[in-house]
Amino acid sequence: MVDSPTTSYGLLFIAYVTAETWLGPAAALVQDITLPGMRAQASAVYIGIISIVASIGPVLVPLFSDHVPAFSDCLGLRYALLCTVPTFYFISALIFGSLGLVMKYWAQKHKNKSGSYAIFTDAIATSNDNGKTT
Repeated sequence: MVDSPTTSYGLLFIAYVTAETWLGPAAALVQDITLPGMRAQASAVYIGIISIVASIGPVLVPLFSDHVPAFSDCLGLRYALLCTVPTFYFISALIFGSLGLVMKYWAQKHKNKSGSYAIFTDAIATSNDNGKTT
């Protein structure tokens, strides 16, 4: 916690830039690993899940600020943000790290002959004109 607004904004800028860099690659990955006919539906599911998960934070901060007795003074919002933001960054880092290990294991197990890690590459390469795999 710093007293200078300029320092606070600078540190928040660095934190947000580094914390939100996964959004672009994740959206591209959704498009990359799904079949062309399923991309719109996969994107809709991805955006829906991201929207639901992202809406949890703004709900939890006032709950902590209002319902925890230690946070009831004028500094309640500051301490509620201090508790929720780093906690969720840490939880998301654990989730991304564990999913990275799962993806690495899955990629080693399902690597195709061309060296590609795309899920549907073999199905697309072996499909005929009717869309059925041979």
